[in-house]
Amino acid sequence: MKTLVVYATHTGCARKAAERLRDLLGEGTAISDLGEGPVPDLAPFDAVVVGGSIRAGRVQRRLR
Repeated sequence: MKTLVVYATHTGCARKAAERLRDLLGEGTAISDLGEGPVPDLAPFDAVVVGGSIRAGRVQRRLR
């Protein structure tokens, strides 16, 4: 199964979590930082995981 982990990070914690998920999910898993570019084409993926930090009770704007 091909999985994409999309995240946004301010301090790097979400990046570490995304990298850990990629390692745990294994081959066929890609990660994408929304702060480094646009969201990649989602068509080739079977599942998409979205993650990031929550500040003052709100999800980051890039994730919304």
